[in-house]
Amino acid sequence: MVKTKYGNIMTSFTPAIGDKVRKIIQGRIRNWKIHLLSHAKIEEIACSINPVLCGWLNYYCKFYGSLAIHTISRAVNFALVRWARRKFKKLNRSYSRARDLIRRMQKQNSILFEHWKNAKGI
Repeated sequence: MVKTKYGNIMTSFTPAIGDKVRKIIQGRIRNWKIHLLSHAKIEEIACSINPVLCGWLNYYCKFYGSLAIHTISRAVNFALVRWARRKFKKLNRSYSRARDLIRRMQKQNSILFEHWKNAKGI
């Protein structure tokens, strides 16, 4: 069931990213082990993962993009928060402060990662 822009309820087909694919993508992001790259700068991480992110977003955002962008961006941003907690020892005990740092980085340089370009926040 889908709600139209006029408020009517109708039956429709809305293709979106499936649960199996979502879990595969999240597993691949975890397998990148970004949090272990504490020696790397964020620009180096962006250069290494942006081609893959671009491919996923171009493929899965063709029809129902909001779900795909949300799924992929949450997983990548969580990996970046883990990276920040290991890189900056002041953030080691505070998930929320590390998340705030990633949010500030996103606001300052929103074109750094592919999924940040159209995102509203973490």
